[in-house]
Amino acid sequence: MKKVTLNIPDSNYSFFMELVSKLGIEVAEKEDFIITQEMENVINERLNEDKSTYTPARESLNNIRNKYGL
Repeated sequence: MKKVTLNIPDSNYSFFMELVSKLGIEVAEKEDFIITQEMENVINERLNEDKSTYTPARESLNNIRNKYGL
């Protein structure tokens, strides 16, 4: 079995879905990712923080590995 991802123009979506349904093809629709206002606020707060206080990702991963013996 093959998996295919398509980008269908909004104007053709209904027709395409009807065609696919009649052909008996399984469809799994992907929902758009939604960011709440609260999430956006947290992101904006983090972006406004002083970058000198950041811990690099590699260092953070090493700290987790050392702490938990991974």
